[in-house]
Amino acid sequence: MQSPLGMIRYGAAELGYARRLLTTPDARQRIWTHWRTLVKPGTTVEQALPLLGLRPEFPADPVKGQPCS
Repeated sequence: MQSPLGMIRYGAAELGYARRLLTTPDARQRIWTHWRTLVKPGTTVEQALPLLGLRPEFPADPVKGQPCS
C-alpha cells in the first residue's frame, strides 16, 4: 500500500487483526475514540490491540529493513 510515508507492507498478523476488527460490533466507536493514539507512528500493534477490543493472538512477522531516522 502506498502512503505519504512510502510503501507500507502488512503481514499476516495485521491482516488477522483487521479481519477480527471487522467482526467487532463497536469497532467504529473504538477507532474514533482512540484515533489520535492509533495514528501515531510510535504506537505498536501491542498497544493498539486493547484500544480496539482485541487480544493478542497472531505472531508478529519479523521486522525487516532499516528504521527511519
